[in-house]
Parts: sequence; C-alpha cells; structure tokens
Amino acid sequence: MIRMLLTSGYNFEGYRIVEYLGFLSGETVLGTGFLSEFSAGFSDFFGVSNQRFADKLEQAKDAAIQHLLEKAVNAGANALIGIDIDYNMFSANMIGVIANATAVKIEAIEAQSSDLQILPVMNYVPGARVRPVQVLLGESSIALQLCSYGEPLEALLAQIRLENLFGQTVDLGSIAFFQCTAEEKAGFWHTEFAPIDLSLARGVCAAEVLLCKTFFHGKQTAHPSDSIRIPYQAFQLSALKKAYGADAFLSFSIEEDSWTCLCGTRNPSSAEKCALCERYKGANAPVGDGLNPLHLAALEKLENAKEIYKFVAELETPPHSPQAKTLLEGLESNANMERLYGNMKSSSLKKIRQFFQE
Repeated sequence: MIRMLLTSGYNFEGYRIVEYLGFLSGETVLGTGFLSEFSAGFSDFFGVSNQRFADKLEQAKDAAIQHLLEKAVNAGANALIGIDIDYNMFSANMIGVIANATAVKIEAIEAQSSDLQILPVMNYVPGARVRPVQVLLGESSIALQLCSYGEPLEALLAQIRLENLFGQTVDLGSIAFFQCTAEEKAGFWHTEFAPIDLSLARGVCAAEVLLCKTFFHGKQTAHPSDSIRIPYQAFQLSALKKAYGADAFLSFSIEEDSWTCLCGTRNPSSAEKCALCERYKGANAPVGDGLNPLHLAALEKLENAKEIYKFVAELETPPHSPQAKTLLEGLESNANMERLYGNMKSSSLKKIRQFFQE
C-alpha cells in the first residue's frame, strides 16, 4: 500500500511545498449487488442503517483513493492537498466515487543534525550492490543512508519498519524517495527527507529496510526481497559500524573453505579480497584492543560472574579508560559475592551493557 501525507487542507505543519504538480482524480465504480440493494430497501422501509451499503461505499472510497495515490506517485508527488471525495449513484446498482486532490512535492523544514535520530539497519540482502545502512529520523520526516557498490542512484522505493526497545515494530509501508545525493565518502549516498507520520514511532532504536526499486536515468531496477536479519543487537551493530565503517554488517569469520567479509559476503578461502566490497582479507582484522560490544555474545555463554570477570580482565588489563577500571572493579566485586549470594551472572552482564551505553 502506498503511503504519503494527505490533507483536505492546503499545507502541512513542519513542511513547505516546493512544487505543485497539478490536479489529479482517482475514480472507481462498484456494483452494489442484488442482496445489498434488497437489504437497502428493507432498511429504508424500517428506517434503520444498512451495513452492506456502508461497506460498499467504504470499499469504493478506498479504491478511488488508491488510484489517486498511484497517479500521484507517477507524477512525482510525495503529498496530496485539498482532498475531496464525491459520490454518485448510477443505474443498475452502481456506485461511482471520485477522489480529487492537488499533487504536490513537499520537503521538511530542515532539522538540525543534533535533532536527528540515527538508527542502524538490521537486515541486508546478500550480494546486493545497493544497501541501506542507516535510517535518519527527524521530527516528522525520514531519510536513508545507503552504500552503493558501483550503482548510481537517483530515486528509490523502500519498505521501512521501525523497532522499539521492546522489540515491537511500526510498519511505515512503502516510502518513495525522489532525490538521492552522493556523499563525500565514495560509495555512500543519502536520500532526501520524506514526510511521514511518526506519531506511533516512540522509543525506536533500530530499523529494517527492504529496497523495492531504484531508479537512475529512467532505468528502473527491481531488488530481491530475501533479506537476512543481522544476529546482533542494535548497539552491537552500531559499534561494528563505528569500528569498520557504515557498510559493515557482520563480524569477520573464517570457515573451512571460505571467509565471511564484514559486508556479509562469503568468499572462497583462496580469495584475497571480497568479491562485493573489495576489502582485502587483512582489512577485516579486529580494530583496537579492549572490551567491545562484539564480545557480548561470548560473555552471555559464560556460566557465572567469575568467568565473566576473568574474560574481561584479560581484555582490560591494564584498563583502557577510567570507565573500564570502574567496570572491572564492579565485576570483581560480583565474582567475590557469588560465594554468599549465588550466581551473579545477570548482574555482571547488566554492568557490561551499561558500560557499552556510556
């Protein structure tokens, strides 16, 4: 289903109209059917409401609006103003509905970068040469940052779903971005800010984005839908991207006959560089020393606070920061208290998660 901002008025708070694209109409005609007509006459005789007729009107209205939205997208609009709906009854039990509106292109009044919320994209399509890497949320607008391996971009259509702290999702549906701009860093692009209703998107911390189509110089490219969910928590993925770059999706791993690059591409063991992102195998080596969020999966498999303390102490001796020193002291205290209070694993993991969020 196509999503865009709609109003019967002539403006949107927080946006400005940058282009008027003309008057559009969406029409539909539906038959009411014999039973609906009969029940309508019955209801009219007794003076009661008729749900069959009401459902038909609702169905016709939705179809007319959908046709209007399709015409608006084809015209390059991202919003409709002055929406008006007219109903007509024809002979032979037919209902006609016309949805009228003015198609416009609007843009959000620019938010300061400090007002933006940046969400990591928690899925990717293996082998895809264009990948969304981050979602940027303004107060009432949304944009994407993408990594493109040699594929120029002009416009795109994407399905976006946001996730909150409790794992609940808000489906934003398909959103069209009509302008993409190359960033200074080679291979990275960002879209315009598209207007969207974010009133339900409270407490979001991550996103899933699936590219449907991309456009460049009139050429339309459809994209596969078989995406893979990244097996990390949002803050772990953010740490991975901070260490290796925004196009990193998985930690480097070596299998018996292959190796998996940071971009998520599996390469034969004989390959010296990744077939997709062209990183050399050596460029996948761990960055820096000390405890980082990618260690969390291993820590969660340990049995108790004592094992967790030993694990972290090996990474943080000597401590790399005052915060790491405080963490070590807390983990050591938990390890010592286990003799009195039983297993303190949960408390130790909680301290580590708080350390990552500082």
